[in-house]
Amino acid sequence: MQTQELITKKQEIREKIFAVRKKMSNNTILAKSRFVIENLKLLEEYKSAKTIMCYISLDSEVNTWEFIKSKLADGKEIVVPYIDVNDVLSVSKLKSFDNLVVGKYGVLEPKNKLLYDEKIDLMILPGLAFDVNGSRIGFGKGYFDKFLSKHTKSVKVALAFEEQIIDFIPTTKYDVYMDVIVTDKRLIKSVCGAKCMN
Repeated sequence: MQTQELITKKQEIREKIFAVRKKMSNNTILAKSRFVIENLKLLEEYKSAKTIMCYISLDSEVNTWEFIKSKLADGKEIVVPYIDVNDVLSVSKLKSFDNLVVGKYGVLEPKNKLLYDEKIDLMILPGLAFDVNGSRIGFGKGYFDKFLSKHTKSVKVALAFEEQIIDFIPTTKYDVYMDVIVTDKRLIKSVCGAKCMN
């Protein structure tokens, strides 16, 4: 697939799935999110993780707020992504869910950053669309792909509603595959993960 054709196809997928997700009511999002989180907790990679990176959900994404709060209450090491002053995705330790401010693109982030650059066992990631190969489409900014390419040893787990899973997503050499996709219906162990090459 040629570059422009691929970009166009990805944008079509992005718009279609975003529209589907936006039609969900808040109650539906919260209900489905609880099933997603319960399925996440079934993963051995989750059970054995010492340090977990988790996105702070926004709008119609799989909601992670209660999950993060419960992990903090349990004394777990939670780190969260944010876009820094250099327009790069960085990671900060999160000590309290009550000390957050609105950052770039409206995403919540710690008011007082505690930069974290050590090993992350498990990365819990957002996205707009996924396929069973572990391919992911985000909002097209490339923040996560650039970040993930530097953390090849971390287990990459995406959270999604079943409606976000499609048959096939075209990829480029810059795209990073997920190891597992967790939906409200199932666990999708990627047939590619880190092994896929474009």
